[in-house]
Amino acid sequence: MSRIESVKDALLSLGIQESSELFYNPDYDLLIAHETSPELTGAARGVMT
Repeated sequence: MSRIESVKDALLSLGIQESSELFYNPDYDLLIAHETSPELTGAARGVMT
């Protein structure tokens, strides 16, 4: 089994089925940009306080 297949299997076991991109160890600015993206809704979207 290739490394990418094992990562996909691990994500599936956690209930993550649809992901278009994976980010490994992003820096703080990239993480905040993704977490507060206006494209996210509900509990998936972070809010700066």
